[in-house]
Amino acid sequence: MTQGDVPAYELARRRLDEVSPTPLNPRRNFGTDEDKTRFGEELRKAQLAVCVAVSRTAYLALWPDHAERIGEAAHILFNGERRFRSAVHIGMDSLDFVVRDDLASSVACGCAAISTCANRSAPHRGPVCRQARTALVVWSIPVGPQHEPVAPGR
Repeated sequence: MTQGDVPAYELARRRLDEVSPTPLNPRRNFGTDEDKTRFGEELRKAQLAVCVAVSRTAYLALWPDHAERIGEAAHILFNGERRFRSAVHIGMDSLDFVVRDDLASSVACGCAAISTCANRSAPHRGPVCRQARTALVVWSIPVGPQHEPVAPGR
């Protein structure tokens, strides 16, 4: 695949109880209950942007220590956690997804995909979110034979 090529993938409706958010998402504020209700009701009418996920197999190949945290989910969310949480909040059963295992081809690629997606269109983004995305990438990229994380100031 050359730079700029996008692999083929299909749009599919996925049950929300078969999807887990990634523990690596630096975003922690997904809005108030009122915000989630409002956004969820908008999603119920029309979902204008798909959620992006990777398969459990692809995700655990990179982060096997997350198995307990993601439960039995078949897919792990890389983009769309605000949509996901809002839909769950109002009791929706499913959303539109694309599964992009190519985004989990390496830890660096997975972290870049998550950090690029996280908070891109969030109303709550700011310097703290940018710092969290930077820390996510620095802490998650393995180095050396023991794959010890690189910590700031280390």
